[in-house]
Amino acid sequence: MKLLYVVAGILIVVIVFIGYHFIKYLRATSWMYELSAQLELKIQDWEKKEYKRPPLFSQSIPGDARAIYQEALDKVEKLKPDEETGIKEYIYDPTKLLSPAARAYYERNKFVIEAIKKGVNAETYKPLLNISDFLHSVPPYMGKARTVAKIMVIMGRELESENRFPEALELYCSIIRFGNDYFREGAVVSALVGMSISIVGQKEIQRLLIDTKPSEQDLTRLISAFKILLDSNLSLQEVYNTEKLGWEFLIKLNSTEGKEILPKHLSFYRIQAWDDVIFFYGEAEKLSLLPYYQSKDELITLNTKIEALTNPLSSLFLPGILKILKTNYKLQANLRGIYILAALKLHKLKHGNYSVSLEELAPAIIPQVPLDPFSDKPFIYKLNADGTIMLYSVGDDLKDDGGDEKEDVVISPMEKAR
Repeated sequence: MKLLYVVAGILIVVIVFIGYHFIKYLRATSWMYELSAQLELKIQDWEKKEYKRPPLFSQSIPGDARAIYQEALDKVEKLKPDEETGIKEYIYDPTKLLSPAARAYYERNKFVIEAIKKGVNAETYKPLLNISDFLHSVPPYMGKARTVAKIMVIMGRELESENRFPEALELYCSIIRFGNDYFREGAVVSALVGMSISIVGQKEIQRLLIDTKPSEQDLTRLISAFKILLDSNLSLQEVYNTEKLGWEFLIKLNSTEGKEILPKHLSFYRIQAWDDVIFFYGEAEKLSLLPYYQSKDELITLNTKIEALTNPLSSLFLPGILKILKTNYKLQANLRGIYILAALKLHKLKHGNYSVSLEELAPAIIPQVPLDPFSDKPFIYKLNADGTIMLYSVGDDLKDDGGDEKEDVVISPMEKAR
């Protein structure tokens, strides 16, 4: 009799478990049908998306920047290991010489730079061609795009060595916009790649401002270009909305049309994964609208929840959605900080000394002084007794660590400001 009760108890538990998950499945499937009812229309609207933007230095060039980039990148050679090593060493340590293999690769592929410069000044940028491209592969040529950014740095340093600073600065600004355009592709992975490309250009300008003495004309043009880059500031909302739309498309095909897009061993998890995608991308999107100091605690909490997910499909979809937030704050801190540094340099050329405070820069040098995106307060600025300056963001710990490069986002000095 006791055994019968045990068996009956087990059966009840199993029935309740199955019933609960079956009801959840029906609810989620119904919800998916409802959410996907206008899916085709949403995809059609998304495919019409294009970004208008003013040129950085020249007149606008008619056409689509993405198409120009794609045609050019298609002709760029894939890096061999020795070429890649040589280029990396040179990029990250300007004191090193370019290796023979890296030099030969650069000479064979530098033709691409003119096309990239043309794309940078194109009237529009149209993102991915369709949602299927987004789902089945990473945006094309991302590895080559990173390589091209480094090729542009090599040329920029050559221009510097010939005292052709205006052309070098123009090239470095072009790298930033090239990276920003990859951000506009709409996916988390392409946004992260775009950010890394943009940082390459930013670091070169930062180095040039600290290690050399650009002319008043150079600084004026640089400030104007950076103002355009700041005014066309990128929104993570676009990235999160595109990701949600992409996963909606994937899960709908797999769940309601019987198409095996997902690996079979993961198909069972798709319902819960859809719940997770909607919830976590929605939360990340809300946090992306806040200054970092307001979102920091919620970011930590949200990240803990993501790390605790047991659904393997959710774990496949969700990594990166919070990393991109933090990376974006740093990207913006660099961009705004370099803009301020250029204004400080221009003030010194005009008046013979650095300004006593950042407030002096506006509106005489720049319309307004941007705030630190981490703290939403002014950047930390110090005019040292020896005539050098310090300029930095408090970084993600939100503390003034005295310009410690491990804790703060240091704009100047990298070594010693001139």
